[in-house]
Amino acid sequence: MLKACFFCCRYGLLYILVVSVSWLLFFVGHGLEGSVSSSWPIISGTFGALAASIGSILVLTYTDHYEKLSLPISIAVSLLLCTLSLLFVVYSAALDMTQVGHFAFCVEILLLIYTVLPIPLYLCVGIGGAYSVAFECLTFVLRSPDPCYVSIALHRQVASS
Repeated sequence: MLKACFFCCRYGLLYILVVSVSWLLFFVGHGLEGSVSSSWPIISGTFGALAASIGSILVLTYTDHYEKLSLPISIAVSLLLCTLSLLFVVYSAALDMTQVGHFAFCVEILLLIYTVLPIPLYLCVGIGGAYSVAFECLTFVLRSPDPCYVSIALHRQVASS
């Protein structure tokens, strides 16, 4: 059972590695052409860091240390995926990526956490729930033309003047 879990985790890590390298090549290629926004080096660096991290963790799964540290490594991978995907959402606001595209990216991260990484269910739900709330709050703040908290703050400043 434990060996099957390691193979599933390796396939998941390989999938994340291939996807991150694909996005890295996409943004570098289009960034050098000038057809993407000026934040392409930051986005490319994010995917490069993800590819390097996942590649080193994939190599680590073939060592004896991984059997002892599989849970902390899986938690670290899920937190790394969540953090870097939220960073991608912040810097890709100028890329004309639709909210459906961002939502599909969020669902992909959640499915990877829930199905591929060997984490207990309570941690999956906790990390996934926190990621979902952070993602929704972040997309609301970045995509809303006039967030309500800004109008409330402006209203208080005008009323107090």
